[in-house]
Amino acid sequence: MKSERKRKWYVGRDKAWTYRAFSLAYRPTERKQGRRWVYVIGPFRTKRAALWVERFGELNPHFRSVEDAEQLARLFYANRPVPTPAAVEGPFIRK
Repeated sequence: MKSERKRKWYVGRDKAWTYRAFSLAYRPTERKQGRRWVYVIGPFRTKRAALWVERFGELNPHFRSVEDAEQLARLFYANRPVPTPAAVEGPFIRK
């Protein structure tokens, strides 16, 4: 029986310079995701932090590392439901 790898959350910056959250079961490399992403941040421990970066990470002086994102997302979503990425199709593709 094969053991399934746990999917980890990443945030990529696409060619239109927007952040997009996605999850993968393997580490993203330039060879595999180089055509899709300009660069990738992560892995994040939680989906909540990746979605926070997607929404608020751009030009945010408080976001300098993955740990910052985890703490800021925990504070922001303390009394709110965590959003779901509505446009996600497949493991990492958005249209």
